[in-house]
Amino acid sequence: MVWGAIYQDQKGPLVVWDSSSWGRINSSTYIEHIIRPHLYPWWSSIVQSGNTTSGYVYFQQDGAPAHGSRQTLETPQELGIRNYLFPWPASSPDMSPIEAIWCLLKRQIPRSDPRPTTVPDLNAAIFAEWENLTPAKIAQHTSSMPDRISDLLAANGGHTWW
Repeated sequence: MVWGAIYQDQKGPLVVWDSSSWGRINSSTYIEHIIRPHLYPWWSSIVQSGNTTSGYVYFQQDGAPAHGSRQTLETPQELGIRNYLFPWPASSPDMSPIEAIWCLLKRQIPRSDPRPTTVPDLNAAIFAEWENLTPAKIAQHTSSMPDRISDLLAANGGHTWW
C-alpha cells in the first residue's frame, strides 16, 4: 500500500506501507503510521502557513475499512481536524483527484530505467516518480474538481469519464 496526499498544487508526504514492521493495515496501525506522523503534521503546516484559498483544508479518505472505523474517525476529532474530514459515502464513485496521480505514477514506473525488479527497486521508483511530480501536474487534477462534480451530478451519480 502506498499513501500520499495532495492539495491544490502541493504534494504531501508519500508513505510505502512497511508490512514487515507495521503489520496489517487496521485502524490502530493506520492512525499510528499514517494519520499521526504524516497526515496531521502536513495538514497543520498547510493551514498554519496560510497557503489556502479558504483558510481550511479538507481531507478525503477512500472506503478502506481502516478509514471508516470508529477509532479512525475519533482520531481526527481528537486532533482538531474532524470538521475537515470530507465524508465518503459507501458505493460512491471514486472522484478523488489523487486517483489520477496514482494512474500517472503507475504508467511511469514500468518505464523506469532500469525497470524495477525487486521490492526495494519498486519502492525507489515510486519515490522517484513522486519527486518528479510537478506542481502543475497536481494542479491540473485538483483544479478539475468542479468539472468532475458537475459531470457526476449530470450523470446522477453514475459513470463519468473521469
